[in-house]
Amino acid sequence: MFLNFGTKEVRLTSLGKGNDLYVFGGAIWEGDGVTLPAHSGAIVELVSQKSSRK
Repeated sequence: MFLNFGTKEVRLTSLGKGNDLYVFGGAIWEGDGVTLPAHSGAIVELVSQKSSRK
């Protein structure tokens, strides 16, 4: 998964299938195909790859 923050391209490594939790500049987003507004200096961290759905 790749996200584009203005001129910065961020790669996310997803080990699960959907329902992955990521932190984007302090906000928590869930799921695949997440689109975010571009802002510089964003911190992207893979927090969890646990799935609550079956």
